[in-house]
Formats: sequence, structure tokens, C-alpha cells
Amino acid sequence: MILRKKVSALLVTIMFMTLLVNVTGLLGQSGAQAAEVGSQKFLSKDSTNYDAATQTISWAIKYNYNQKDVPAADAILTDLFPDTQQLVPNSLQVYPITFNSGGFEVKGTVLASSEYTVTPTTAAGQTGFHVQFHQDVTSAFKIEYKTAAVQRVTGTTMVINSVYSNTYKDVSGREIDQVIISKRAGAVDAAAQTVVWTVKLNGDSKIMSNVYLQDTFTQGGLQFVPGSLTVTADGGAPAAYNLVLRESVTPAATDGFDLTLQSPISGPHTVSYATYFDEDWLSGPVVPGNVEYVNQARVDWDENGSAPLTVTAAFDPSGANGKLTIQKVDEADPSLLLSGASFELYRVSDAERTLVNTLTTDSVGKAVFKKLITGAYVLIEKTAPAGYKLDPTEHLFTIDVSATTCYCKTITNAKLPPTDPPPTDPPPTDPPPTNPPPTDPPPTNPPPTDPPPTNPPPTDPPTTNPPPTNPPTDPPTTVPPTTIPPTTVPPIELTPVPDVTPTGNIEVPTEPVRVDPPEDVDIIETDVDVPLGTAVPDETIAPMLPKTGEASPWKTQALGVAVILLGFAVLRRKVLVKR
Repeated sequence: MILRKKVSALLVTIMFMTLLVNVTGLLGQSGAQAAEVGSQKFLSKDSTNYDAATQTISWAIKYNYNQKDVPAADAILTDLFPDTQQLVPNSLQVYPITFNSGGFEVKGTVLASSEYTVTPTTAAGQTGFHVQFHQDVTSAFKIEYKTAAVQRVTGTTMVINSVYSNTYKDVSGREIDQVIISKRAGAVDAAAQTVVWTVKLNGDSKIMSNVYLQDTFTQGGLQFVPGSLTVTADGGAPAAYNLVLRESVTPAATDGFDLTLQSPISGPHTVSYATYFDEDWLSGPVVPGNVEYVNQARVDWDENGSAPLTVTAAFDPSGANGKLTIQKVDEADPSLLLSGASFELYRVSDAERTLVNTLTTDSVGKAVFKKLITGAYVLIEKTAPAGYKLDPTEHLFTIDVSATTCYCKTITNAKLPPTDPPPTDPPPTDPPPTNPPPTDPPPTNPPPTDPPPTNPPPTDPPTTNPPPTNPPTDPPTTVPPTTIPPTTVPPIELTPVPDVTPTGNIEVPTEPVRVDPPEDVDIIETDVDVPLGTAVPDETIAPMLPKTGEASPWKTQALGVAVILLGFAVLRRKVLVKR
């Protein structure tokens, strides 16, 4: 029987543990799925590409990636960008998004345009559009579109793009640069000590006439390699040009050349040439291990009052020629450029990180890391701009110095919640009320301190009226040396009585009268004017006469002792009877 009970208990325990494991597994699976959804944002956006030739920017909006239930009335987005940009016609597409078992997004077939409406909108210095879904939204969507520059880009600028939906907002940016002229260092032959330079003209394929290119070795250290210069149109066809070399026996800072194209151009052209390099030719001081050769190109042409453009290229013989540009903006208002943000840039090699440099954004919210070699990097914000929250995101990217991609990153900061500034004149901790009630109102007739009587008794009789200046005219009353009969003692009243100073002899009791003083004694100053008020009964000691024999408590005490003895006798009797 006992064995059967033990086996039954063991079976119940096994069944319970199996059920617990199954429930835990189900909860873990549902928790993992919830984590996948919960880690996604309701709204975010990013710049996915930049086409320098057409100067168009590709954008992507991630909408409802945390898969909330959004009524159709609230399923609307507003996207705004600078009015120097315009929406590329027919570029906007909406895709349904699902997530695989690994939590990665899967883009579905493009959504029919009948499922949503796109309407243009504008704001101060901005333009954009609204996207309104026609049905309730319960799943994720990605909205892709492109913007292009309205006018020809002749400088470097940051395009900030913001998206809004209900109470959500996100900001992204893309730095764009002119492609009228660009220059970079190419292949380096360390043995021959030569470097190839490339100048690209008219990258946006506009019509340019009377193109004049001036190339200068601004810091010396370089010497033109004769016969190395070529000018080709897009596709490799050679272009006619006139070349004038500026060189000396010993290379100096003014060495270089002047080149003029003989015909107008309407497409991209490339100028390529080689130079020798040598540290001994540099015009400035040389820092060992930190040598850089600088080459400057300036282009001028005829196009509706166009101004000359100048670009500069440099190369480090060690191969550290990469560059990263950071733009720091306000999260709510991207037009606010934030200075004072410090960043640390680390080079990543396997699991190790090596600090490359630390920079702080300047007055226009920009910081540029230069002389970066090819490889992976991570950017970390260490100090936020004053009044802003720190961005904890680690930004990962890869540098490839052989590519022409612009390595730039726009990073936003949210403002810290406002704090109440301290007042100029801080108010008192406990401000007095308009009519403050007195904490301890003084009595109507404050008693004097202790007037000295003619024959002072052991205890000072309290009086409520100060002694008169002139003694009373009533004849003194003689008190006999016997005990005072009870009938002659007047009742004790709390009302004030006139002060009468006895002149006869009063029998002093043999035992002193004990008067317990109050716990808190209020000291009343008699030499200051105190407003009259009502006396506090709890703090007033009633006048008392000396105790006489008949007022002694011995009868009460004797009665108490007798009751105790009687009780003891009765108890003892009961004990004896039980025995």
C-alpha cells in the first residue's frame, strides 16, 4: 500500500514537471515573437542611396513596423524636405512588409496605388507630400521614393528629410555635393614615387562652354610627369585641349599646369595625369610619419553667370585617404545645426576596437574625420550638445578609398526636458498667511513674575492682577494659630481676585506643598507691551491654600490598605479550605 502511494506521487510529480516545461516553452516562443515586434519602431526613415550623376536621393520610410492597429482615419503620413528638392514623378512606391522567423523583413509586391492617396503639401521653406491609406492598417509597410535638386548644385549641402505620423516623427539626412568638378588621388607607385591624379568635369551633364582648368601643387612636393596627361569624354573618346605647363627646375608651390578645352561639353569629361612626389620638395615643414601631398584644381566656364569652382585633393603615401563627415541636427527641427557634440571613431578589426580620433562638431554642426584607411569603423557619441540627450547608438560603416561614395552621417539629438529655473528671489520656506493666528495667544491679564509679599509663603501665590501702587485700606485680618475650619474656607475660583497682602502671621505647614511644574514653562516678558488676549486654562495654575490636617489623604490611604488586607485574607481562607 505504501509503495503504491509513493508511485502515484512520483507519477503526479512527473506529469506536473512535463506540463511546466511545455508551458515555459510556449511562453518563451511568444515572448521571442513579441520581442521581434517590440524591437521595431512605429515610424522611421533613412536615405538609402545618392545618384551623383542625376543628383537624386533615394529615401525609405518604415511605417508600422511594430504592427499596431491603426484606424484608417489615423493612417496618414506627412513627409517634408527642403524646397531646393522636388519629388521625382512616379517614384513613390508602397510595399507590404512581413518578417521571417529570423526577424528580418521581407518586401512583398508593390501595393496598388488605389489603396492609398498621395497629395502634395508645403511648409515654410519646405515641400513634401501626404500619404493616406484608405483602409485600417494592421501590418508593416515600406514607402520608397526619390527627390532631385531643383537647380544645379554648385556646393556642398545637407538635405534634411522629416516624416510625421500622429505623434511619431523621424529625421534623416543626406549630404550632397556638386559634381561640376571633383578631384582625387589614385594609384600610387611607391617604387617610382609617382601618383595618378584624376579630375572629373561636368558630372551632372550640363552644357559648359569655354572650360578652363587650372591645376596647382599648392605645397610643392610634386612634379608633373611629362606625357602623362589625357582628356577623355564619357565613354573614352579623347577630347581636344590646349595645355600649358608651369614647372621649374626645382619643384615649388606654384608648379602645375593650365588646360583649356577647345569645344563646349555636354557630358562628363575626365582629366588624368601623374606626378612625382618627394618629401624634399615640400615647401613647408615636414613632420615624419605625417606627410600629405596637396593638389588643387580650379575650373571656370561660361554658363548663365556661373562662378569658378575650386576643389582640393590630397593623398597620404601610407594610403590613409578616406574621409567621414558627420552632421549633427535637432531631432524635432532638423534646421537647427548642433555644435559641441563630441564623437569617438574606432577602427574595427575582428573583435578589437582601436581609437582613431575624437572630434567635436563645429558651429554648423559638422565634424570631419580625415586620413582614414580602408576598413570597418564604428562611431560613438561621447558628449551630447548642451541641452540635449546623448545618442547611445553605435554607428557602423566601412571605408573604401577607391570608391567615390560620400561617407556622411546625419545624427539627431532630442532635447532634454525643461527644468524649472531657480527664482531670482526665492520665497520663504513657510510663507506667513494673510492673517496668521498666534501660536500661543497671551492671556487677557498676564500674571506678573513673582511680586515679593510682606511675609512670603513657601509657594508663590499666582495672581492675575498686578499689585496696586497703594496698599488696601481694609484692616488686616488676624488668622488664629489653630487649623482653619472648613466652613471658613471660601470656594476656589479661577476668576481673578484682587490682591490682598496679609499682615498677620500665617501658620506654615510642616510639610512643603508639592506643586508639579508644567512640562513647558512659558517665560513672559513683563517689560514689553503684550497684546491682551484670553488666558489658556491648561497653562494657568489655580490658587491653592496650604493643606491642613482635615484635608490630609490619610483616610483614603488607610481605606485602600484595609481593602488589600481583606482581599489577602479571603484568598488565604480559600486556599486553606481547599487543603
